[in-house]
Amino acid sequence: LSVGRGDVTLADYDFIDLVLGKQRATKTGRDFSEIKYRCFSSAMQSAIETYLTNGGKLFVSGAYVATDLFESVGVTDADVRFAKDVLHISLLSNMATQSYAVTTRSRAAVKLPQADYYLAAQYSPDHYTINSVDALTPVGDGACALMQYADSGHCAAVGHRGSGSVVVMGFPFETIFDKEQRSSLMKGILE
Repeated sequence: LSVGRGDVTLADYDFIDLVLGKQRATKTGRDFSEIKYRCFSSAMQSAIETYLTNGGKLFVSGAYVATDLFESVGVTDADVRFAKDVLHISLLSNMATQSYAVTTRSRAAVKLPQADYYLAAQYSPDHYTINSVDALTPVGDGACALMQYADSGHCAAVGHRGSGSVVVMGFPFETIFDKEQRSSLMKGILE
């Protein structure tokens, strides 16, 4: 909201970590006519596009990052264009895995620590649980799959370098169960 209102200027930051968790567009209100909790409002889309065009670096993660831009209530052509042209992703599936295990792609252009990562699919006091996650497809020149779901082989994370750099995960980063692995993976993303 702060970015959309202009209270925060993205250009003031060298790197942006947009943690969306389980956020997605939801109908609310007495008659369910109001849509709230969109991952990317039109103002946010515009701010992110400008930020990346000017050389910004963006990391986005969430269970419904692509679903919200392709299949949620109130999706527009502008949402789809933003996903494809700015985030360099498309939605393959919103039910990407049953094992909730993710691995890095060894042949990806961006080298991340080689590891198997397990996502919090069951309740624990330290993590919320996820019910489903997005399988992504890289879109455009320079976009590549960085991670994949171990059971389905579907793309779990996309990276793109252009005038700016972006990494998009189809699952919430914070649900990676092992704290040291989260730290190592974030270091790889930052580098």
